[in-house]
Amino acid sequence: MEKPFTVGAKKLPGSLAEIEGEISAEEFQKYRAPAIKKLGENLSLPGFRRGHIPEAVLVKHVSEMGLLEEMAELAIQRNYPEIIVECDLNVISYPEIKITKLAAGNPLGFKAVVPIMPEIILPDYKEIAAKENNKAPEKVETDEKEVEALMEEFRKNAGQSNKDTDGNPIIPELDDDFARGLGNFKNLADLKEKAGEGISKEKEMRVKDKKRLGILEEIIKGTKMDLPEMIIASEISKMMAQFRADIEGAGLKFDEYLKRASKTEETLRKEWREDAKKRASFQLVLNKIALAENIKATKEDVEKEAEHILEHHPKANSNNARAYAEMILSNEKVFEFLENVK
Repeated sequence: MEKPFTVGAKKLPGSLAEIEGEISAEEFQKYRAPAIKKLGENLSLPGFRRGHIPEAVLVKHVSEMGLLEEMAELAIQRNYPEIIVECDLNVISYPEIKITKLAAGNPLGFKAVVPIMPEIILPDYKEIAAKENNKAPEKVETDEKEVEALMEEFRKNAGQSNKDTDGNPIIPELDDDFARGLGNFKNLADLKEKAGEGISKEKEMRVKDKKRLGILEEIIKGTKMDLPEMIIASEISKMMAQFRADIEGAGLKFDEYLKRASKTEETLRKEWREDAKKRASFQLVLNKIALAENIKATKEDVEKEAEHILEHHPKANSNNARAYAEMILSNEKVFEFLENVK
């Protein structure tokens, strides 16, 4: 079957590749109706419900160039995975795309610069992992003071919802009735026992994460690779998006936060550069080990995790959710592999 595009690719310095190509006029035209529909979702017209405006009416209220640009975005988005396969590139992040030819009834011309897997020379990661694993394990202990402190926190939280006529919190007594009121606990002793177990599990998770980070950092020290600048920039953008979401989720305006902190997005990006470089390096090394050891997440597990992600983030792109699910599941399997090297 003839492909709906023609492409060529060439390697560039810095672990980049340039793709140049055209999407056929026939294929490009297929995205006219979807583009009109998408543009209509954000358009309000008197007498019509948003998202239910007839195409014949919509086309009179959107510019031809705006429509062509939306068609181009959809056409490239749909064909991009097959274009990457056709070019035989091991792509590791999103491309920078430039439209070179855009006109109705004509092929869509484009150029894309994309980061590709750099040459990564790993050290003897099994030997490094074994050395780290053979170190004396960090002890995890939970004492009575920690449990009592948690009990006091429970009491204070309960007091916030129990107030007298003057609005003062009523701190409940720490007894069996209080314990049973918190949930499925038999009595106060049962609550304290479960609380102690919870504290211990949380400490064990921190110790486990610390050990994993230690193994990976030692592997990174001995790894040789040329990290593409686009990868670092992409990681910084992810960090910025998450930071903005956290700030706004706390009820603050991002611009106002920056003003109070006497910072700009640019200063944050500069401050985060080394951390972003480290995070990107970690992921590339985990990917390389997964490839070397043929470690993969099962299709069933990926689909299940992707469904879980989409339940909590219904507006997320399903393909992105699957890619993220595959990454975190693969990472977990690599860490489990490294933890068991003796």
